[in-house]
Amino acid sequence: MLFDDIKTYIATQISADTDISNTVEIVKTYPYGKTPKPPQILLQLADNTENVRGTTFEGEKVSTVLLQVIVMANSMKFGNTKYNAQTSCDILCDKVVSWFDKESIISGVTSIINSRRVQWLPAQPYETGTTSYYGILRFELTVNK
Repeated sequence: MLFDDIKTYIATQISADTDISNTVEIVKTYPYGKTPKPPQILLQLADNTENVRGTTFEGEKVSTVLLQVIVMANSMKFGNTKYNAQTSCDILCDKVVSWFDKESIISGVTSIINSRRVQWLPAQPYETGTTSYYGILRFELTVNK
């Protein structure tokens, strides 16, 4: 399943990144009313059943899937430096964007044949902003059906 493959891919990237010293949980986006516990990467596949664009090219069927990634961070240590929540969120967003680079993602998740970042909202304060920030990334994935 695509969601599980993406979750596993991100977990592998986090494990391989020696710069990240905090444990970063990867979860399906929380339903309304649940409280996130940063640092976390929240994943949500958009329900695009009405908007699926499918095409056939030499017998290959593909579809477009929209993925929203919400990166949540508090004060984190990267390398030997500890950063505040806003900077930590920005750094983690940068890392996620690099993991979703077309060449990286298609080698890590075989059902994805193309990746395009369509939106990147900079780190915003979560609630009061005193301890946590979040950034929203949106990707358009072309996936083998």
